Amino acid sequence: MKGVTWLEGVVFHGGSDCTTYTDLDDPMCQSVRVCWHGGSALLNEDRLGYVDEDFAKGQWEKTLAAARLMAAAPELLDALRCCLADLEGIMPEFEPNGDRAHPGWQSIEEAKAALLKAKGGE
Repeated sequence: MKGVTWLEGVVFHGGSDCTTYTDLDDPMCQSVRVCWHGGSALLNEDRLGYVDEDFAKGQWEKTLAAARLMAAAPELLDALRCCLADLEGIMPEFEPNGDRAHPGWQSIEEAKAALLKAKGGE
């Protein structure tokens, strides 16, 4: 399904085993929850616990980037499948002699490998 992922900020409240959800730019936000219909994943980057503020900010930005990539993954996979099909369709016409010297052939192999990895293969 397309467009079924979203991000939420998470705040943990000490010892009470209680969490609340907030905006990602809330200074109390400790983790990012990537949600989809039927499940979720939590990316924990407790920026409140770091001594060095600059390091914490850098780690938080990396966590947000990873969460955004996870949220976009279904659309990225669909787009990659379409690009692969297009390349597989045009490369034989573009290079009819079959010598496979054009870099597009390497892109086809890289796209196939990325799709296999996304499915849990090597």
